[in-house]
Amino acid sequence: KGCEPDIPADATLDCIVELLDFEWIDDASDLPIEERIKIGSAKKDRGNFWHSREEFSISGHCYKRALDFFEIRDEEMKFKNEDSEHSSLVNTLIELRTTTYNNLAAVHIKTEDFDAALKAVNSALTLQEKNVKALFRKGKILGCLGEYTEAVEALRGASKLEPENKAIQSELLRMTSKSRQQLANEKVMYKRMLQLDKSPQPTQCTKRNWSLKWSIVASGVVAALAVVAFYVNQ
Repeated sequence: KGCEPDIPADATLDCIVELLDFEWIDDASDLPIEERIKIGSAKKDRGNFWHSREEFSISGHCYKRALDFFEIRDEEMKFKNEDSEHSSLVNTLIELRTTTYNNLAAVHIKTEDFDAALKAVNSALTLQEKNVKALFRKGKILGCLGEYTEAVEALRGASKLEPENKAIQSELLRMTSKSRQQLANEKVMYKRMLQLDKSPQPTQCTKRNWSLKWSIVASGVVAALAVVAFYVNQ
């Protein structure tokens, strides 16, 4: 895409990169919470950059690395509802982790890996069950998987939180229509399986009437043949 006006699109660039220093981190969970927020945020921002350039494989890798740094320890969750500086840091970590899961889900939607996308939004909702973006994306993902009834349920949850959101309302109407059509198709299928859509069979009375008619016709034919035989033999 280039970087106008300095670099035109599709330009060939020769770059020289010099590595000045690096620091190897064996386990992100060993770092203080402030450092994890700082490093994880940088990786999340890098993922956003690559996502904006539609480099979904790279952006997905960046988001996954960010999640390593946004991992929340069990002992840290105890401070979640306290009124303290540490509690504020823990809630920041939760917010960043939820956002990153949402971003990762968006990547998987773009690459049509809907099972992985569903796993990502469910992880986000585990952290924040009323996260509107996660509920909205879950509805879209379930729709792509053909799970229209569950999609409607997720979108209704998002709609309750943001009733004025036009995108949510539009998707909810679309999934509701598909859900109704799916139920109608299933009813037709079950009806056929149970053989309930066969044409009505003749009643016993109708059968007797037809038998009587054929008996009369047969008797008439026999009588006619007898008359013909009589005149032939004369």
